[in-house]
Amino acid sequence: MIKEYIDWNDFRNMIIQLNDMIKDSGRNIKFITGIPRGGLIPAVMLSHILKIQYFDVNKIDKQTDDFDNSEILIIDDI
Repeated sequence: MIKEYIDWNDFRNMIIQLNDMIKDSGRNIKFITGIPRGGLIPAVMLSHILKIQYFDVNKIDKQTDDFDNSEILIIDDI
């Protein structure tokens, strides 16, 4: 397996590009969450940039109807 290493500036630029794509999508995202380990850092960064609440995936109550699934953005590093 070939690994590609990126530095922090490249990572930040990728998050900014992702931010622009999300804004251009027109979706009404109310919550952002990240898959533990790889998805947490980009999810938190996006939540700050987009000013959207970060939602801990471990605290999702499967019995609640507080939000529509289309309002959640789930981030992972894969």
